[in-house]
Amino acid sequence: MSIVQKRQIFDALRFHGYRFYWVGALLLYGTRWMQMIILGWLVLELTNSAFLVGLVGALQWLPMLLGAFTGLIADRLNRRVMLIWLQFSSSLVCLLLGFLIITGLIQIWQIMILSLLLGVTWAIDFPCARALIPDLVGKENILNAIALDTSGMTFMGVIGSIAGGQFISAIGMGNSCYLLGVAYFASALSFFLIGKTKQVSLAEDTSIATDVVEGIKYMFQNQVMLAVLVITIIMNIFIFPYRQLLPIYARDILEIGPAGLGYLAAAQGVGAFVSAVTLAYLGKVRYPGIVFQGGSFSAAVLLIVFAPSTIYPLSLGSLIVFGLAVAMFGTMQSTILLGLSAEEMRGRVMGILSVCIGVTSLGMLAFGAIADVIGASLVIVFGAIISAASIMVVFFFMPVLRKLH
Repeated sequence: MSIVQKRQIFDALRFHGYRFYWVGALLLYGTRWMQMIILGWLVLELTNSAFLVGLVGALQWLPMLLGAFTGLIADRLNRRVMLIWLQFSSSLVCLLLGFLIITGLIQIWQIMILSLLLGVTWAIDFPCARALIPDLVGKENILNAIALDTSGMTFMGVIGSIAGGQFISAIGMGNSCYLLGVAYFASALSFFLIGKTKQVSLAEDTSIATDVVEGIKYMFQNQVMLAVLVITIIMNIFIFPYRQLLPIYARDILEIGPAGLGYLAAAQGVGAFVSAVTLAYLGKVRYPGIVFQGGSFSAAVLLIVFAPSTIYPLSLGSLIVFGLAVAMFGTMQSTILLGLSAEEMRGRVMGILSVCIGVTSLGMLAFGAIADVIGASLVIVFGAIISAASIMVVFFFMPVLRKLH
């Protein structure tokens, strides 16, 4: 018996609403990847501090820790309307950032505040966007829709990362931020064109605290969901903060400048795009837990290869293969959780997931602080080793995930 059931790769795009969602998401993802490149380089040039580079990155992820509440927003309010307003707000923040840079008024504290504001919009739109997908395509098309969403994210990660590095060199950081503002506005317009959507509403007579606690209990009573959350926390503390140290690799270790930084950041996206498109083509996976865990462990091993490299082609190659594994992790993560979630719980499930993603902020702070003492390479190596060992512990002591069929 085959472990997969093949479907058409673009199945989910036959739904009118999902087509506009996907376009809006593409614009959103590309803009965010550009934003990470631009802000990372800006802070490094202003401060020459690995810790402050990590701090600004952490501030963009810190609000994700409020996911238990932002997920409730996705269940209580109209998800599409929230996405529109969130991208419009991000547009205004980026336009203000560009103005401050061009006028020479920019200071590190301003970057921190604006990064935190952008992080708040991320924290709210993640559960809104992911919980909206089943509303647009139906539960039977979740894997295909999530895989297309992930493939779009990774493809735009490639484009956005390269573009971010190129735009810094070509038009400067201020004008690049103006461009981010325009792109966020275009994303808001695309979400507007989705049209009206329907979703199951929560009872209005329950308190916010009651609904939040209900969501937490719901996930912790499901051992598969709990295992997914544990691995997500491991990956986001010990693996993904590596991205915030890429400007240091580009300037000090590989000596490739801002344009090279764009290509380095894009390498993960190349591999992830191939992996996500493959999963979209497969449509269904019989053992999603094994794919999820295998991708997680492989990503940790590949980061151990990348971290000590001082050879640019080796660094690029290892990150491309790393991206293949990351897409397996990321696609199956949301697919498993959404597939197991009751309709009225999706927003809170995605919100609690975002809490686990938000611990990236803690990892970024730690990576940045420790990198100032022992160097970026050793920090990433130690993080990857801890991650690989922890994932193996979950594999053996939480077998319910690998047995998921």
